Amino acid sequence: MYSWDPKLENRKSLFMEHMYKCSARTNGLFTGLWQDFCLKEAGPYCQNMYFEQLEAIKEYEKHLAEQREREIKQEEDFKFGIEQLVLGMDLEAEATGLNPEKEWFDPALHD
Repeated sequence: MYSWDPKLENRKSLFMEHMYKCSARTNGLFTGLWQDFCLKEAGPYCQNMYFEQLEAIKEYEKHLAEQREREIKQEEDFKFGIEQLVLGMDLEAEATGLNPEKEWFDPALHD
């Protein structure tokens, strides 16, 4: 058997009254109210909401792309900094005559 929900039925009734008042009808006819509501109220609202959502998605994707660009730039800057640090260490080793790639050997300390 169909379950009756008084709260839901009351909400339907109240909304029908709202649609009737918004339609500016005075003839007491409720026929076609839903179609009028969809075309005049809900339709334009949903259409605007659709384009607002598209714009929000576009802005979000733009934000993600900008964030990714910043991350890539930070990674590149970090790599460049490391390369400069290593290059600086190599230049310092050349200037002092020490070469970190060659192992220093002292025969007196040999096993």
